[in-house]
Amino acid sequence: RAVRLCGDLLESGRVAAGRRRVERDATSVGAMLRDMVRDYRLASATFGVELTAQIPATLPIVYTDRELVGRIHENLFSNAVRYTPANGGIHVQAELADGGSDDAPRWLCITITDSGPGVRDADDVFEAVERVSRRSGLPGFRLAISRNIARLLGGDLTLESGRAAGASFRVWLPLEG
Repeated sequence: RAVRLCGDLLESGRVAAGRRRVERDATSVGAMLRDMVRDYRLASATFGVELTAQIPATLPIVYTDRELVGRIHENLFSNAVRYTPANGGIHVQAELADGGSDDAPRWLCITITDSGPGVRDADDVFEAVERVSRRSGLPGFRLAISRNIARLLGGDLTLESGRAAGASFRVWLPLEG
């Protein structure tokens, strides 16, 4: 746990300082998500959690850092499995979204929604100093790191939480690199 915490702290510092190098390449985020859903479906089933997905085969290729995008999604998938109770559900959806000013889609939006307990302090969930993991007692830097990575890639990571139950994390990735 201590080694993982040190690694998280170092990564957080590199990303926040802009020292993490971004290797942009043509990436099929849709294929990456389908692979992750397949892998996590097995893990979630062992906990009695149903994992569903809506990932169109027609998603465009995104010029981004595959490793960093994978890290964001690994963090979100593992949190969803960890905090969703038995007989609960996780849903993954990917879609194109516009930027508001023009009609062309500018974003690939990936939403991971769970039926867990929700997030009480939605405003502070991305603050590494404030977040403490309920299970391990270790500071939960991974959401802060994930948001910083998304922003480093030109996107964002946002949260919608009903506070009473469930959370929806959205990863916004720009379509143009």
